[in-house]
Amino acid sequence: MNGSGVKRKTSAREKKAPEKPVEKGTEKIWRAMKVKRVFSCADIAALANASQTDVNGLFRAYKADGYIRNAGVKPSRTDRDCDPEKLFRLTVKGQNRARQPDAVSLKTDPLTGDAIELNRLVCSRQVIRDDNAAKEAIRICRRMITALNAEMER
Repeated sequence: MNGSGVKRKTSAREKKAPEKPVEKGTEKIWRAMKVKRVFSCADIAALANASQTDVNGLFRAYKADGYIRNAGVKPSRTDRDCDPEKLFRLTVKGQNRARQPDAVSLKTDPLTGDAIELNRLVCSRQVIRDDNAAKEAIRICRRMITALNAEMER
């Protein structure tokens, strides 16, 4: 819809827009960080067409490795009750790395994937409405407990 509340007709060109080739690994993330001098996790996720969860995990690792540093906060524009977004910028070490990024595959940690799936089942209330969804949630919980116990034993 446009500003007057009337639906706008989608052109054939918009419908048939060619898909951009997906870059392997974290190359898009490094490129987005290089282009944007100050950025948030959400900014880079949107620019790199990646999940915010994956980008957030990478940011923790990049910060620990000295590739990015804090650059302040950006207040939320959508809801005044939301926490402000953390802003980051590349360090000199990060700028050097951004010039020659390697193709590291972006894989979601199995525990993270399970947590996301469990969250989807619970928050959508499927576990209450559907017995199969409830059984799947129980399987996920058991898998997570097993994985966490194995982590604790290391």
